Order: sequence, then C-alpha cells, then structure tokens
Amino acid sequence: CYKYQTKRFKGLEKDINQLKRKLDKKIKGSNHYNKMMSSIKRKQTKVTNKRKDYLHKASKQIVSYCLTNNIDNIICGDIQTKKLKKDFKCKQNKSTQNEGLLSGFKGFLQYKAEKNNLNFILVDESYTTQMNCVSGKIEFNPDTSNRIVEICPNVFVDRDINSAVNIAKKYGVLWLTHTFDYHNLINVQKISVTL
Repeated sequence: CYKYQTKRFKGLEKDINQLKRKLDKKIKGSNHYNKMMSSIKRKQTKVTNKRKDYLHKASKQIVSYCLTNNIDNIICGDIQTKKLKKDFKCKQNKSTQNEGLLSGFKGFLQYKAEKNNLNFILVDESYTTQMNCVSGKIEFNPDTSNRIVEICPNVFVDRDINSAVNIAKKYGVLWLTHTFDYHNLINVQKISVTL
C-alpha cells in the first residue's frame, strides 16, 4: 500500500507570500509594483509546473506498478473537488484547496491507464471513510483526525486502508471474485513515496 503525499514547495510558497506582503505597500502601477508582480507570477508559474511534474511522475509510477504486476484494473474514488471545497473549512484539507491537485492527478492517472490498456474505474466514494469495511455499517466519526479505526474486536487498521477497501467493495463485481482475510489488513503499511 503506497501513500503519495501532496508535495509541498514550502520555500517557493514562502517567497511568494513575502513578496505579496511587500506588494501591499507599493503604489499600484508604479515600476516597483510591476517588477514585484512579474516576480510573483514567475514564482507561481514555477510552483504550478513543479506540482504538475510531481503528479505526472506519481501517476506514471502507479501505472508502471500495475503493468509490472499484471494488474488490469485501477479503482479510483470519484472525488468531487468542488463539493469538497464547499464542505471543508479552515485548515482541514488545506493542502488540496485551490490547487487542482486531486482532479489533475485523477485525469493524469486515467489517460495513462487507458493508454496502456488498463481499466480505469471511477467509484462514488461517499461515506467510505465512515463505513466499517467488515460490517458495511457507518460506524466511524467523520472527523478524520483520528487515523486508526477498529474494524473488528482488537483489529485496528489505518483509516485510509479501511476507506480503500470500501471503495473497492463498491465496485463489487471485481471485488467479490477475491477471497479476503480482513486480519491481513493489520500487516498492511502505507509507504510514503518521494519522487
């Protein structure tokens, strides 16, 4: 189980924020103002290009893994980014807001999968984080700050793994062809991948 973290370019983001603070003190339309605006735009373009490059590399690595291990289907949660932005407030999910990361990654993964004759399946992922993957009932708190959930007595798994199983189960035709031991989920670890 691989975990791809949203890559942050903190140095560039910090520079942009500092320039924006300085820009507020300049007279609009002056030479200093225009030079600073050009500098901000250059740095913002650089961040955008770096993010896009990271998403391309991550999606390519997933498709390569599928091809190497004879995996024919990629099941992806059909996350609605506009709805997500409306539902989440303040700091929660701040790392994905207004950056197009989720929808961009989904698009890159889809076209790369289809190009390599892999099935790319979008599944509605409503309530998958709150649903117990063993009982199929909504049991967990919607607050995702608690990362570990108990799916059976004395069986604790990572919340993302529980959610991934629920997404796969929603695409039941494929999932029901596999026998699955839920106790094996304890041994599954998320590996953060740095590209």
